[in-house]
Amino acid sequence: TRTVVLAMQNGRALEFDNVDAKVNLEQVKPGDIVNVAGSQAIVLMLHKGGAGTRSIVETSGRDATANGVGTVVTRTVRNDIVSIDMKKGEAVVRNVPGEFITISVPNKDLLAKAAAGDQLLIVTRIKAVGWGQ
Repeated sequence: TRTVVLAMQNGRALEFDNVDAKVNLEQVKPGDIVNVAGSQAIVLMLHKGGAGTRSIVETSGRDATANGVGTVVTRTVRNDIVSIDMKKGEAVVRNVPGEFITISVPNKDLLAKAAAGDQLLIVTRIKAVGWGQ
């Protein structure tokens, strides 16, 4: 297995760890053009209680498709709920650095169950798969 770093058009680098035989890396040289497909999903979750244990947890793993292999990164941010505004559909939370921010919560059922002292988890899952021509 190898690690491949792709330079994206926006200047960012995208790293693929533990790339296996689905991608013939011996044929891929620096400067070659490869295909990259990706997706992102964001989910808001309610955790009853738990205030004061704000954190950020990142995990990463490997994803294999018929076209190639890629990376899946999941980031979970635990924020303390300070107040709820049902009319506006918003929660004021204290984030990991301790700042107070307002988050729009489209799920009114989740918001109705939330209270100060609970936690609002923001889970982001990013998936990127790369393959050669």
